[in-house]
Amino acid sequence: MVESEAELLSEDTMLGAVVFGHEQQQVVIQAINDLVKEAGKPRWDWQPEAVNDALNARVAALAESRLSDAYRITDKQERYAQVDVIKSETIDQLIAEDETLDANELGEILHAIEKNVVRSRVLAGEPRIDGREKDMIRGLDVRTGVLPRTHGSALFTRGETQALVTATLGTARDAQVLDELMGERTDSFLFHYNFPPYSVGETGMVGSPKRREIGHGRLAKRGVLAVMRTWINSRTPFAWCLRLLNPTVLPLWLPCAALLWR
Repeated sequence: MVESEAELLSEDTMLGAVVFGHEQQQVVIQAINDLVKEAGKPRWDWQPEAVNDALNARVAALAESRLSDAYRITDKQERYAQVDVIKSETIDQLIAEDETLDANELGEILHAIEKNVVRSRVLAGEPRIDGREKDMIRGLDVRTGVLPRTHGSALFTRGETQALVTATLGTARDAQVLDELMGERTDSFLFHYNFPPYSVGETGMVGSPKRREIGHGRLAKRGVLAVMRTWINSRTPFAWCLRLLNPTVLPLWLPCAALLWR
């Protein structure tokens, strides 16, 4: 994945920037390799555990074709339920035949088979798990003004993912004060991304944001900064503070991108 913060660029310009960055990285990589030669520790003589080919073959004979059929079910919940049934029945049958087998080991083998089934379909050019062809995207729907008492709001839906974005306009006194190495500065554009436990049907503590929320929020903020700079610069001196709140209410993909589509 490549992250960038830029105005609209041609594909050639963007690829040129990637190539330039790759060339500059070689200097750092070479310095690391030189340091390893001078002060590096000997490599560990580590060997992976031996693969039980016979057991893998037994599990594959029972479950591979069934898992392949299950991954042709386009409905997510129905597919998950069928996969769970296949795994449970396979483990129960094998343990009934040989009580010395470990259920956890069988589960790992089934997971590897499951991964190989999905990968093989991708390499064969077959449709995606949800039935979409390679050139199709999930359905997009954006509804604005869904909350009556906010300064701005939008409900973003992409496939089975939903995010409820709200905008609040404040005065310059509401700007965030940042204490940096070069001194203090203020930020009048605040972007907060939240991934509450209820969005995945779980309970949990809701408190300060975790590093995932901070990182994804920062990534999404960078994506809209170009537009925000134009809006802010057209109102110089900018006497306002804008806060965008992007809580995920139903996740299936990277929900921090919801604001970018808004």
